[in-house]
Amino acid sequence: AILSEEESEFRATMDGLNVMISDHLLPSRMRFRLRSFFLSSKLAQRRAYRQQKLITFMSPGLQGEVVMMLNKTWMERVRMIKPIIQLALDKDMAQVRQITDGKAFLVD
Repeated sequence: AILSEEESEFRATMDGLNVMISDHLLPSRMRFRLRSFFLSSKLAQRRAYRQQKLITFMSPGLQGEVVMMLNKTWMERVRMIKPIIQLALDKDMAQVRQITDGKAFLVD
């Protein structure tokens, strides 16, 4: 059977995990915990993979807006980032550049 792109990606991740485990001679308990974590988070990893793939098809400007909206909840909790986020969402790029010393992280 032909594996889906997501299943192939997951298997590659598990292969990489197994190599890391072997290379670093991690103890059995840690090996079990790591494998359990990745297996139990398989659905979340697939969702994130699909979301990232969709974002790559967007224009840079749209990517910036979508990523800001998707991450807005946790980013607003970071005191240093909160004013920048609000300005960016308000599309006040001049002030964003002033606050970030001219290094705006969004595309106008």
